Amino acid sequence: MMYQIEGKYKPYGSALYYSNWYILYLTCKSLYTANEIVWGSYFDMGLLRTTERSKFGLRDKLLFPVWFYYFAALTDLLIKCEWAVTAGMSPYEDPWINSIWFTTFEGVL
Repeated sequence: MMYQIEGKYKPYGSALYYSNWYILYLTCKSLYTANEIVWGSYFDMGLLRTTERSKFGLRDKLLFPVWFYYFAALTDLLIKCEWAVTAGMSPYEDPWINSIWFTTFEGVL
């Protein structure tokens, strides 16, 4: 399907066209991701619960080394925000999205 902007036809899904449903989807997905990051960091990992300077932002009782919690928090943040990498891209304008290398990269994350 095509639509017309300034006399030029563009395919649906291109960078210049986003339907209202897609914008609603991105808004809901962004709110969901923000909620998951806060919930996962505070309640699941227990981050931001201590005032000790040696364990900045971590819980009081640690089972693993301090660096592991910072690494886990950063990795969790990257994995939860990975969907945003391709949210605004179109397979018509960016054919590398469908490549095996990019799919493998997303699968590893």
